[in-house]
Amino acid sequence: INAPDLFTSGVTICRGLPEEMRIPCVEGLSGGMMKYGEPSKEYIKGFAFCDASILQEDEREACYGYIIPRFRIWYSEEKIRTICANIKEPYKGYCPRN
Repeated sequence: INAPDLFTSGVTICRGLPEEMRIPCVEGLSGGMMKYGEPSKEYIKGFAFCDASILQEDEREACYGYIIPRFRIWYSEEKIRTICANIKEPYKGYCPRN
């Protein structure tokens, strides 16, 4: 399975759940993308998922809102600043304030 197929199948499963579980399911998928991303570059797979065209805007917002605050688990403050400098504007608000 390649990434777009994985994104589509995962989101399809989330959307088949009761509505109150849809967003937590998307958050779980986004966390999984980080967990199984390339070491020291986990955010790339996470952002690829968050930017996937299959996501609705509330799902995209939940995705970014879930993974960005968890960067502190994975990365140094300096690396977080570098990553956050390249995040699309609507989602920069999830980055830590300096």
